[in-house]
Amino acid sequence: MATIVVFGTLDTKGAVHQFLAESIRWHGYTVLVVDVSLRGHVAHHADVPRSEVLRRSGLLETHPGADLAKVVSQMGSALGVLLLELFSQRRLVGVVSVGGRIGMRVAAEGLRALPFGVPSVLVTHAPQAVAELIETGKDVTLFPSLIKPSGLNRIVRPILKRAARALCTMVEFGSVAKWMSDRPLIVASRFGHAQFGFERAQRLLQRAGYDVVLFTRKGAGGKVMEAAITGGLAVGVLDLSTCELADEMVKGGREAPAGRLEAAGRRGIAAVVAPGGLDAVDLGKGDVPSGFEGRLTAKHGEMLLMRTSVAECRKIGEQMAERLNRYLGPVTVCLPLRGVSRLSGVGQVFDAPEAERALIETLEKHLRKGVRVLRVQGNGEDTPFVERCVLALLENIRRREVDFKMLRGLSFLKNASEVVIRELARLLEAFSCEEGELVQPVRGEHEGLYCISQGAVDVLIGNEPTLRLEAGDTYGEQELVFGRNRSVQLRAAKDSEVLFLGCREFESFCENHPELEETVAALLNKAQWRG
Repeated sequence: MATIVVFGTLDTKGAVHQFLAESIRWHGYTVLVVDVSLRGHVAHHADVPRSEVLRRSGLLETHPGADLAKVVSQMGSALGVLLLELFSQRRLVGVVSVGGRIGMRVAAEGLRALPFGVPSVLVTHAPQAVAELIETGKDVTLFPSLIKPSGLNRIVRPILKRAARALCTMVEFGSVAKWMSDRPLIVASRFGHAQFGFERAQRLLQRAGYDVVLFTRKGAGGKVMEAAITGGLAVGVLDLSTCELADEMVKGGREAPAGRLEAAGRRGIAAVVAPGGLDAVDLGKGDVPSGFEGRLTAKHGEMLLMRTSVAECRKIGEQMAERLNRYLGPVTVCLPLRGVSRLSGVGQVFDAPEAERALIETLEKHLRKGVRVLRVQGNGEDTPFVERCVLALLENIRRREVDFKMLRGLSFLKNASEVVIRELARLLEAFSCEEGELVQPVRGEHEGLYCISQGAVDVLIGNEPTLRLEAGDTYGEQELVFGRNRSVQLRAAKDSEVLFLGCREFESFCENHPELEETVAALLNKAQWRG
């Protein structure tokens, strides 16, 4: 049964949480009251007492004399374990809590465990205690209280009733929205000033049947976008403003969010990434920090930007490639060859061809095979460049569906986990063949698995076609599993795109995935017994 969780420190605020729970029940929802008191006697009933919250996370009762910061952290982590367990069981649809500075610190720690999109309401007179939580992209609504909400009175009661009704409405709308929404979501990052190209991108994606949410460089846009991806809301990512990588690498005085370019890779969803905005480091609104005197800077609105150097661009390129190489889904890197932003375009304030080349060449050099690279003669904010990126993303979404379907169709992968399929899909080498050409992987090895993603390919014996493979077909499963030499050749019957996995690479992959190695070994034993 779907449940709204009311949690809080019942030793000091039991009455307000009981009132809040009754207000939610009045709206027809099931309520689970959870006690996260740090110490002291609890006079009010809790469906999940403090001892049970701690026990579920493997912790014991906290000692009254323990360090307060440690106790807050432990209780918050224990709360997070409980909330995530309820969410995983599809029982939790919303959460609400009332508290001051300490209670909100517990709440902030616990709510980090929940994915983006779970309605959460916090009633407090100390909003600064959860400021960081909101910046990281959690779906939290604050109800400010003029006074400390320790007891029930004519000021606190109306606030609690409004908070209860607001949460119930959020839950109801969320349930309705799930049934109403038939359009998958794409999240995109953009510069705050690159408006027109992204409006065009949004129209193209909407026309293709997707909803689009744009996150800008301003504020915590990158962090919120990563949180949305982690929560499983998106099927694709158009990440064209990766400027936080420059802030993170150079550390120009403004704290940069960590974790950029990681969520999409872990989720294995289709992505297009560009080095947008890596020509500049955000120095904030003040003066040039110590150590950066004499560097090229420019004002952009209220921000003071500093041009990244050649050496910094090389390091950023290496770091970006390292993160992209871990992507489990199809990813394309689009490289604008006439500036990664308008500021570094020809004749502009940050026009520095050597630094641009260092970034582009280093990034391209360190990318693994399987990461597609699209070089575009344009600026990273121009509408034609953005359009090319959109088309690449739509192709990657299609590729992901095709790749999964082809790999899942192989006999030895029918029962493999989705993680194994994702990681194996990363190893597929993509190459193109023109009509009439022999199908030959770029890296030299020919024995292995061929997956036809576009076009058509003929299987030849001698010079005669004996079998035609269409898009979605595979060839070479026997070679991959049994290591047999291929005595036939493949030839493109029309312009085609082929994905290839070599025998040696597959053998190394199996060594790191025992469950797959056991399946392959069983097939080999069965073949030997029959032979």
